[in-house]
Amino acid sequence: MRNIYIILTLLIFFSPFITLAQFHPDSVLVPTACYNFVNDFENDNGLSGVSDLGTIGGSGTFIDAEELCLNGNNKHYQMTPNQGLDVDNGNLAANTTNGLEEYTIELLFRIDSIPTTNADGEVWIMNFFNQSGKAGIFINADGYICVNDACGTTKISPNYPDDVPTDWLNIAYSFDGDNLTVYFNGNEELTVPGGGGASNFNLANNSEYFNPASGGSSDNTAIAFITLDYIRYFDLVLDATSIESLNLAAIAGNDIEIIASDTTGCYGEEINLTASGGDRSFYVWSTGDTTESEFLTYTIFQEYDTIWVQGVAVAPCERQCFDVADTIVIAGYPLPELDIVGPLQLCEDESVTYSSAADPAGVASYEWTTNGPVSSSSGADSKDFTVTFSDDGVYDLTLALTSVYGCYDKDTIQITVANVPTTTITAGNACELQPVNVAYTGDAGDSAI
Repeated sequence: MRNIYIILTLLIFFSPFITLAQFHPDSVLVPTACYNFVNDFENDNGLSGVSDLGTIGGSGTFIDAEELCLNGNNKHYQMTPNQGLDVDNGNLAANTTNGLEEYTIELLFRIDSIPTTNADGEVWIMNFFNQSGKAGIFINADGYICVNDACGTTKISPNYPDDVPTDWLNIAYSFDGDNLTVYFNGNEELTVPGGGGASNFNLANNSEYFNPASGGSSDNTAIAFITLDYIRYFDLVLDATSIESLNLAAIAGNDIEIIASDTTGCYGEEINLTASGGDRSFYVWSTGDTTESEFLTYTIFQEYDTIWVQGVAVAPCERQCFDVADTIVIAGYPLPELDIVGPLQLCEDESVTYSSAADPAGVASYEWTTNGPVSSSSGADSKDFTVTFSDDGVYDLTLALTSVYGCYDKDTIQITVANVPTTTITAGNACELQPVNVAYTGDAGDSAI
């Protein structure tokens, strides 16, 4: 029973990460053919005229992308051990220099497990059909990437094959017409001479991926359960820098960091969020917003909110990978309760007390103000405010509160102050039974008399 070995998966998600965007989207390398396995084997660069892949034996399953690309635009293809993929190379648009073929192929795949029928753990990667009795590219029993009898120096797992890596493997190989150079996770592993004009590494018809059953190999058990994310074909020789950049862009990096202008605040306040860490095509936020830039203005509206962002990485052939990035929690503090308890109508020179309905335990300070004429007042910085208006009219009474969290809010009510009429009456002197003039000299209007 083989154990599954996890090679420092955290390195993928917590290490500094570079993407293709860091040599700018305008310079992203576009493959002549790319196969993303989104429910089919089609070449997703439809303008190149390169054929689709074909299956050899067995059957596989298209599955939802896992940690690499968290969206419906990307899928994986899960292969059974008795299955390979056939490359119909009759129409590959290979570049030639001096009559020699040039190309680069890049694969991103994972070894899920090795069947018991594969006793030594060798796994086939590429079978060059025209190589009589030669092995092509494979992982040997010790976990090294080999071409024929030459092997690299980096093991895909320290205790392979007993410990099978669950990390994704990025293997690329570039042929310049004379030499085949193989890269593992962006680093050069080995270079093998191809044999000049009659090169063993020309892509003849029916070259095959992950299938050792033909091509002259004596070991037809070098098989495994494979999950493929993509295969890319370039009709040119890519240098080591380009290969490294392709590898770094292959896996959805966790290099976006959300930088917030603050992580606490009062309801209604705005916080500026920045998805820092390199350009993406666009950003999808947990708020439901989609932004082309890395900036988002967030308005606090609840006690706690977990904010995350997904950046759609720049990658060849529309492989739109969502980078799951930094997650932050924003704490929101409710605004103080602002209900004012007290009459809206009163008389001038009447002493009235108004009260704040807020729980005093949550209030740090009170501030009562009015624009009306006041003959006396008390408690302007207290829960209860007593005021006497000295003249009639309609006036504002404002209560401003600051909560114990520092949240400030205010409310204003309108108070109608009525006039209190005087009742002075004047009359002249008169004898009994003589008429007398009586006059009202108060300040009440006609309707009050």
